[in-house]
Amino acid sequence: MQANDHDNQIEFAVRLLNERERLEENEVEQWLAKPENRALLDELTRIRQGLEKREYHALKRKEWKNIQKQIRPVGLHIVRRWMSAVAILVLGLGIGLWFGRPEETVLTLKGQQGEKDQIVPGKEQARLILADGREVALGKKNASIEVHRPVKITNDSIDGLKYSQVAGQQVEEVTVEYNTLQVPVGGFYKLELPDGSKVWLNAASELKFPIRFTGKKREVYLKGEGYFEVRKDMGRLFVVHLNEADVTVLGTAFNINAYEEENHIYTTLAEGAVTFYSHQQDKQLILQPGMQSDMDLKTGATTLEKVDPSIYTAWTGGRFIFQSITLEAMMRQLQRWYDFEVFYRKRELKNYNFRGMLDRDMGIQEVLNIIEETTDVKFQINGRTIVVQ
Repeated sequence: MQANDHDNQIEFAVRLLNERERLEENEVEQWLAKPENRALLDELTRIRQGLEKREYHALKRKEWKNIQKQIRPVGLHIVRRWMSAVAILVLGLGIGLWFGRPEETVLTLKGQQGEKDQIVPGKEQARLILADGREVALGKKNASIEVHRPVKITNDSIDGLKYSQVAGQQVEEVTVEYNTLQVPVGGFYKLELPDGSKVWLNAASELKFPIRFTGKKREVYLKGEGYFEVRKDMGRLFVVHLNEADVTVLGTAFNINAYEEENHIYTTLAEGAVTFYSHQQDKQLILQPGMQSDMDLKTGATTLEKVDPSIYTAWTGGRFIFQSITLEAMMRQLQRWYDFEVFYRKRELKNYNFRGMLDRDMGIQEVLNIIEETTDVKFQINGRTIVVQ
C-alpha cells in the first residue's frame, strides 16, 4: 500500500470512530467490505480503548526517538506514515498530533506564573453594543435586555444570545437599527438572529446585524470567523458582508474565516449552496457542499477546492484541527484563543509545518508539552509571552 493510501485509510478509520453520524452509509459499507480495513479499525479500536494518556506520552517519546534515528536514510514519508498511525490515539484521547520537520523543529516550559498572568483557554464571553450606544457584557448568565422596540433580546446560559419578535406587538416601518456582537480574544459566543438563523462567533470576531430584518435581503457584517446556519427564506436572500467580499445564500450551513491578519478569506460550505463575490475582481463563484473558496485579500484572486468541511468547523465543537499549517499560522490561532503574545528567536521557525488536533479546553502548558514531545521546537513562557526558540 502506498503511503498516501495508508494515510487515507487511517483518516477514514478516525472519522468512523469519532464522527460516524457524518458519514454516508454506502461509503461506510464499501470501506468495511475490505478485510484489511476491518482489521485496521479493530486494531485502532483496541488501541484507543486500552491506552491511557500517560502511556500515550511514553509511547510517543520512545517511538519518536526511534524514528529520528531513521529519518535521514529512510526519508520523511516514514515519519508521516507513523504519525498517521498514531493519529487515532490522538483523536481518541483528545490530544494533539504533530509532525513537521523533526530535525528542524524544540520545548521546555520554565518559570512560575502568577495568577493574573496565567494563560488559560478561552470561554463563553462577548459584548453586545446596542443601537442606542449601550454596552452589555455577556457570559453564562440568563438575562433579558431591555429595548424599546417590538423585539425581545434574551441571553441564555446554553443557547447564547437570542432575538425574537414580541408576540402581539405591531411592527412599525422604522429606520433599521443595528446591534453589534463583539467576541474578544479568548472568547466565543452563539447568537440567534431575528429570523431564526444561528451564528457561532469565534475569538476576536465581530458581527453587526439589524435588530430585525426588513426588505428583500437579510444583511449582516462579519469580521473574524463565524459559522452560520441560515434559516431558509425563499423571499429573502441572506448576505454576509466581508472585507472586499460578500457571501450570499438562501438557507445553508457554512463557515467563514475572514481575519484580516490572515490575508485570506476562506468560505467553507457544509450544506446547501452559496455564492462568493470578490469586489476586487468583480467575480462570482458558486460553492457546492464540501467546497472551499480562498480569496487573497492582496490581489482579490479567488480559487476553489474540495475539502472536508468538518476540519474547518471543528472549532464550534471545541477542537482545533490543523492541516498542513505553518507554526506561525498555528500560533496565531492559539493566540486568539489563549490570549498571549509570541516571540520568535529565529525568523525561519515561523515556516515549520505542522498537522494535528487539540481540544480547546486544554491548558496552554499541556498544548506546548505535546508539541515538545513530538518535535524539536522549544517554548518558554514568560508571563503572557511565549518565546519560540
